[in-house]
Amino acid sequence: MTVTQSAVHQHVHVRYRDHQGWLQSWLRRRLGDAADAADLVHDTFLRLILKPALKDFGSEAVARAYPRAIAQGMCIWR
Repeated sequence: MTVTQSAVHQHVHVRYRDHQGWLQSWLRRRLGDAADAADLVHDTFLRLILKPALKDFGSEAVARAYPRAIAQGMCIWR
């Protein structure tokens, strides 16, 4: 089954709505800067949109772990 671009965007939008707040708080504590945290949240979800085969995250634990892992990887390079 092929996932349409619109379906992927909708899926990421729902995940952004549900998880943006805690991810931004986690990054703000880690980085010590609200603006950098907001930028990284945006970049994290942009990477999820650009992921070629985005699938449903499944459990709530995975729904948090996956974006957090992406964001943590970007923190290393900042």
